[in-house]
Amino acid sequence: MDQPPTKYHHKTRLGNWSEEQELEESKLKDFLKNKEKGTLQSTKLQQKIDISLLKASLTFSKDGVVHYGDHLMLLNKETDGFLVTDIYDLIPGNDEAYNCYTDKNANPTARSVFIIKKYAKEQDLFQDDIVRYGQKIQIQVNPLLSNKELFLHSCHITPNHVAKFSRKQEVGFYAKSNYDTVWLIEHIDPKVRFEKSGSPVLAGDSILLKHCQTAQWLASDPHYPIKNEFGVQFEIFGHSFQTLNKTQNLIAEKSGRSTVDMPSRNQKDQNCWAIVLASSPDQEFDEFAQTKTLNVDDHINILRKKIIEKGPYSYRNLSNEFQRLDTNNSGALNKEEFKLGLKNYGLFLKLDELNAVFSAFDQNRNGVIDFQEFLTTIKGSISPARSEVIRKAWASLSERFGEAIKFEDLVQIFSSKNHPEVKRGLKTEKEAFREFTTAWDITYPERLITFEDFFGYYADVSAGYEKDENFSLMLHSVWNFK
Repeated sequence: MDQPPTKYHHKTRLGNWSEEQELEESKLKDFLKNKEKGTLQSTKLQQKIDISLLKASLTFSKDGVVHYGDHLMLLNKETDGFLVTDIYDLIPGNDEAYNCYTDKNANPTARSVFIIKKYAKEQDLFQDDIVRYGQKIQIQVNPLLSNKELFLHSCHITPNHVAKFSRKQEVGFYAKSNYDTVWLIEHIDPKVRFEKSGSPVLAGDSILLKHCQTAQWLASDPHYPIKNEFGVQFEIFGHSFQTLNKTQNLIAEKSGRSTVDMPSRNQKDQNCWAIVLASSPDQEFDEFAQTKTLNVDDHINILRKKIIEKGPYSYRNLSNEFQRLDTNNSGALNKEEFKLGLKNYGLFLKLDELNAVFSAFDQNRNGVIDFQEFLTTIKGSISPARSEVIRKAWASLSERFGEAIKFEDLVQIFSSKNHPEVKRGLKTEKEAFREFTTAWDITYPERLITFEDFFGYYADVSAGYEKDENFSLMLHSVWNFK
């Protein structure tokens, strides 16, 4: 007779119960360790939301005009959503770039408030900080969100670079500042677009943002929704949405109200963006007071970046501006002269920034600073490799002209057409030549240039180049030496 199956007490453990218990204890230890380090997925998500939704300041415009450096929001007319970015959403590819969308529910936060910047390599005809129609600009991510400089970017459609849902031109925020991050700000009405060129952009204006490299307009469309931690967003891409009013265009051309070379079709709402600034002074505040207090070195680094953004001749031109203000040739400037010199060169500092930088160099507290010492400290020392390249360039010139060269001879052999930025199409030959001659600030063509003059000139120019190879390439290109 078969034995009945054995019955176990409910407290009896079966199988590899010891191993299972150890596994559960190990999982608990890992959980507690990750929780302490803040590496849990739930903790990371909360950190992402906390940083992204950090309250941000909007600039209040006292004159109703948009200025470079303003903190603003961009509202798309079609989606009724604000431009936002997600620095935790990396775009696949070799380059560091992050996705952006429009969000109907966005408030002024770190992810939705951006800084409008002037394209430093464009010739400034107005010499002020007012944003004008027809100017080239860059849109930068709020420093509250990232300590990296990220700029609104687009490029031609390729198999690796295309918008995920619309399959149109990809747009994101890119970790490098190049011509793919430059946009042209245009008036929304094509009939007055030409006349409005050079006019100030007002707070609340509806504008078009045209990508300079590809000639496509920034767009967003509710037909391409995306759902993430912040809710439903809409994809941003580069594409021209134009009305189909061909008959009206022909009538306008016949009557002389427009010509064939004028843009005549209106952009649809997908391409229309409104600039949103603070509606009251209360919306403008010191963002960094929420996170940290800037020290003197922080202010100096901010100023250094602003100077470099003006181009490779920035230190030289700023030095010339300070020398013009130094009417008594003392080599010193008071705070108002220092402020005026920076302003004349298009560098605008807030009062706390100005006070911090000036006090750092006014060590004996006599109310003046040595501006050459200031410039030398800001730009830093030149590397041995760059010094050697400058010496070689001068050696090739001195073989032909001797130890002192007339400025007019120097100008004649300067090869602007071989300048790297001219070859890449970023400048014309005339622009490169004008920059070279203006930075010398010489009115007498027969003035003799010595090695000390030549070295000092290119030591200043060197500060505008981040990499040694780029500086060396420029010198070899314009002076044609081995």
